[in-house]
Amino acid sequence: TSTHKGDANAIKVFIRPRPFACAETASAWRVTPQRERADGAENPYDLIAELDECRCSTQEATEVAQFSFDRIFGQGAKNCDVFRELGEPVVDRCLEGFNTAVFAYGQTGSGKTHTMLGTESDPGVLILATRSILDKCAADTERRYLLRMESMEIYNEEVRDLLSPDLHRLKVVDHAAKGVTCVSDQGRRQHQTERFVCTLEEAHRLIDAAMSSRSTGKTSMNVTS
Repeated sequence: TSTHKGDANAIKVFIRPRPFACAETASAWRVTPQRERADGAENPYDLIAELDECRCSTQEATEVAQFSFDRIFGQGAKNCDVFRELGEPVVDRCLEGFNTAVFAYGQTGSGKTHTMLGTESDPGVLILATRSILDKCAADTERRYLLRMESMEIYNEEVRDLLSPDLHRLKVVDHAAKGVTCVSDQGRRQHQTERFVCTLEEAHRLIDAAMSSRSTGKTSMNVTS
């Protein structure tokens, strides 16, 4: 997450381990904490959640890697907990006029879609951020806001406009007014599709439309990826 231009810690890294899948074996991993917990908990996730540093390795590992993070969420964390920690500050900075971003990164099946989109009972960071933005804009009596939504995917080295009816291919350009942006690659300088958003229901419809246009397929790690 990117929060503040002048903040020395403007880029923050959060880790969210997901529960083991049925085909995985928890005992295949060893977790060696850099500091021992006082209560001596044995659950690796509980151990990791209390640390800002840890070492993880498999039995076949020949090298040990060490990483440091701003926070590691425990196995019991819900999407609302993740949003409260990393999403809410980003929304506030955005409404103050700063460029911000939340970027989910991980291999196939690591839980990116669940964290960002979630479910009806446990909405993801994207849904909660949209709701927060709309609520804060509605509560601000001193300013007027215009909200627009875009959606794209990068798949097989191509950028596609997920809100365009024919899924236009896009190319990245340096625009005089917008800065780095995407335009249509169909022989005319048509900008990426933008849709105005006034309500959470409108945002939901656009997100659903974009997700239905994504390229998905079964992999060895995930049924839908």
